[in-house]
Amino acid sequence: MKNHKEILILLFLASFFMLFQLNGRTLYTHDGFIYSAVSQDIVTRGNWLTLNWNLEEWFDKPPLFMWLNAIVFRIMGVSGFSATLLPALAGIGTVMLVYIISLGMFGRRSAFIAGVVLLSTLGFMEFSKTGMMVSVVMFLFTLSIYFFRLGLKGKSRNFIFSGMVFGFALMTKGVVGFLIPLIQVMYFAFTKDLKRVFDKQWITGILAGLAIALPWHVHQYAKYSDVFLDNYIGLHIISRLRGEFMEGARPWYYHFKSIFNHFRPWFLVLPFAFARLIRKTDEKQRKDIVLLFSWICLVFLVFSLSKIKHPHYIFPTFPALAVCVGHSIAERTRKAKFGHIVTAGIVIMVLHIPFNDRIFYKERLLEVKHLSLEARKHSRMDDILWISKSYNKVIPIFYSNRRLFQISDWNEFMAHSNLAERIFMIITKREYHRRRDWINSGNYKKVWLGNHVLLYKK
Repeated sequence: MKNHKEILILLFLASFFMLFQLNGRTLYTHDGFIYSAVSQDIVTRGNWLTLNWNLEEWFDKPPLFMWLNAIVFRIMGVSGFSATLLPALAGIGTVMLVYIISLGMFGRRSAFIAGVVLLSTLGFMEFSKTGMMVSVVMFLFTLSIYFFRLGLKGKSRNFIFSGMVFGFALMTKGVVGFLIPLIQVMYFAFTKDLKRVFDKQWITGILAGLAIALPWHVHQYAKYSDVFLDNYIGLHIISRLRGEFMEGARPWYYHFKSIFNHFRPWFLVLPFAFARLIRKTDEKQRKDIVLLFSWICLVFLVFSLSKIKHPHYIFPTFPALAVCVGHSIAERTRKAKFGHIVTAGIVIMVLHIPFNDRIFYKERLLEVKHLSLEARKHSRMDDILWISKSYNKVIPIFYSNRRLFQISDWNEFMAHSNLAERIFMIITKREYHRRRDWINSGNYKKVWLGNHVLLYKK
């Protein structure tokens, strides 16, 4: 196998950078904390079918990502590392899939460069380590397209595998998963081969995907009926499309800015890469190029039309963009020895080491994290943790693994606390000094960290 060395080099680079400093420091996103807390609840309470967050039914997302996270927690325990391991592994898998797809389309040189391009893209590197499902969605899109391409090459049973991955995407990101068969239909349309939508194996694949996704959805509807529909579809799909979660709709060109900000530094090469691919005349490569453009354009178009826009919505295009850029650079460096290309790729990634350290923020509210862990140590599963209204509750919910309420009315809370035998609260130093007399009269034990304090009695 001629390309085994660059495969091992790329796998080593991907593993190193995805797992480098993978800990609570990289778990800093709001959604990452929520997904981790939901996964932890599965392990703690054993309810695998109905997801819960803060001891309330949670219908924001389908369960597959949380199920897999819960399995990791069962094996490795709950920690910042285990909470971010699954997205990091998906990132490694996506890099290797990009290599395999590009290898089939454009050869070894393009494949290695495409892998390095994706791995060194700042947005990809960052969001693959934050506990979010972005990299998992990218992996599933890329894996489905990989099987789809194999099906196009004559091994039609791979359409079934592509459809099954589509089902896993539905179980991970809900309606976004439907973009996978739409990409394939767009490809059929652009290649004037729409009759392929009636291919028995392709239809079987789509049905297999729906069969994977439907049972859980049917179960949730049967159990919760309109509550499930109103939250899962009404609140988290229709409202997002209408932009009701945000003040004002972001403009249609927003995702061009997302490419600029998150596909760095390779966005500079994209115009030249697209121009080079458009000029291609080789018939076999033309079909692969149409597949790449269908992948990019469909995702970009759908999320540009949606009124609510987040940068990571278009991250499923990044593997295809990396293949395009990798091919363009490979064409421009045809005279260079392949060994020099590999060396240049290693140098590019080595130069990322200091920057990789900088892109992750200092761990958010480190004191609150440790006080939440302290509250967990001293409390029971049925205890409630109270926190100041000024805190973001996602962090203490995950680290304390207790039901949490924010203190909105201090007079009401103090009256409740005076009658309660067990109270656990995390408040700011300022709030402590304002109510020091009341706190001292309650014989609370205190744990200070910086400008925050855990108070408890039991």
